[in-house]
Amino acid sequence: MSTPKRRTTDHEPQPPAQPIPEFYANTVQINVNAFEVELSAMLVSSKNELKGALNLRLSPQTAVMLAKILTEQMASYEASFGKIPLPK
Repeated sequence: MSTPKRRTTDHEPQPPAQPIPEFYANTVQINVNAFEVELSAMLVSSKNELKGALNLRLSPQTAVMLAKILTEQMASYEASFGKIPLPK
């Protein structure tokens, strides 16, 4: 008897065709206009040298959804691990 093949749907995550690059940022600048939101994520050294950067452009609708999801996720994080201290 053969083993049935697992069926996939469009709703299941598929492995990426190529590895997805990762980038760490310690500062983010945000620029907004009527048509897009641009996030400039940067890694800046303690000597204020730019070590790397990337720009992410989003529609205003996608940016609003990102803000909502990020707010929910950070509230959940703080509920689990405590308040995140911010510099003054």
